[in-house]
Amino acid sequence: MGHKRNQADAAGHLSIIYQQRQEYQSAKEMAHRALQLFEEIEHIQGIAWQAGILGDLFCAEGAFECAEPMYRRCLTCQKSLGNDEACAVVHVWLGAMYTAWGRRYDAMLNWKQAQEMFRQLGQIEQAEDIQKMMASGPL
Repeated sequence: MGHKRNQADAAGHLSIIYQQRQEYQSAKEMAHRALQLFEEIEHIQGIAWQAGILGDLFCAEGAFECAEPMYRRCLTCQKSLGNDEACAVVHVWLGAMYTAWGRRYDAMLNWKQAQEMFRQLGQIEQAEDIQKMMASGPL
């Protein structure tokens, strides 16, 4: 298991490096490889990490129908880990994606969910930032 974990981590970090270099195809290939390895060793946090990266990569190229299930998978993993703050962040990502996709209702649902989660976590500043984003966004 240790060897696959190291390979998964390396592929995941390479995906970020490629993304920063704007080599998006290579970034997606590495993220898919990392995701596959994390799945094989059932490493939930790694799966969440790579699903989020893939969501970002698909979103950047306007492939929202591919980004959505990746973000949803990330959210499911974070929920299973009990990571409420990460769940709130994923709802923000989903809200931004749905806005870019032209799906106003879905964007608002996710932003409101994120806002409520941040309030429950006592992160009032983040909740207020989301309120400002909803008020000023192109919705």
